[in-house]
Amino acid sequence: FFFFQAEDGIRDPLWSRGLGDVYKRQSQQLGPYAVSFDLNANYQVQNAQPIESETANAYQMRLFVDNSTFAVIGITEYAEPTDATLQVHESLMPMNMIIREGLNATNVEEMTIDGMEGFMVTSEPFEAIAGAPSTVYRAMYWLDSENCECGPVSIGQTSVI
Repeated sequence: FFFFQAEDGIRDPLWSRGLGDVYKRQSQQLGPYAVSFDLNANYQVQNAQPIESETANAYQMRLFVDNSTFAVIGITEYAEPTDATLQVHESLMPMNMIIREGLNATNVEEMTIDGMEGFMVTSEPFEAIAGAPSTVYRAMYWLDSENCECGPVSIGQTSVI
C-alpha cells in the first residue's frame, strides 16, 4: 500500500516505462504533474496517452509490482470548476466500481492524503479471477478544492484518483 502526491509544474521529462528503486521516495512525470510516492517494491511504470477534450484533460499511470498487483494514479484537470464535494464522490466511486469493474466495495474510509481531505475505497472482486488481485484500493482527493458561495458544496478543477 502506498500514498502518492501530485504536484503542479513541469519537471524534467521521464521515460514512460522505468524500473523503480526499492525503499526510496519516487517521482514520475504524469502530464504536467510530478507524482511522488513511497512504494517498497520493484515496479514498472506505464503511462497512458493523455486524454484531452474541451471539458477536461486526463492523465493516468499504472505502477506494476507483478502480473497481478498494480496501482493506478489518475489526475483529471477540468476546464471549469466542478463539484468537488467529497461526499458525492464517496457515494459515486463504489457504485462505479461495482457497475464498471465488478468490484464489491467493502469499506470507505475518510483520510488525509498529503495534507488534503480525501477518502479510500477498499473492494474485492465479486468472482475470483485467476491472476487478479484479491483486494483493490482506490483513493481520491482534490488538489484545489474550496468551499463554494453557492451552498454546502466544494468546487475544484483538479482531482487525483
